[in-house]
Amino acid sequence: MLSATVLRTFAVGLLSAVLKRLWISSKDLEAIQKRALEEGLPYQTLIASLLHKFASGRLKEA
Repeated sequence: MLSATVLRTFAVGLLSAVLKRLWISSKDLEAIQKRALEEGLPYQTLIASLLHKFASGRLKEA
């Protein structure tokens, strides 16, 4: 069985590859990176979390 660290590393790497294919403005990416830094997370982890919440219907607007 794979450890959580190995799975997380794989997921972040996969997300990085996907992000290279997404159409996202540099301004939005910079804002996401800033928010992730404030939260103490890699920006890829923040994006993955947001996408997961959206896909599962748990992302709520403020």
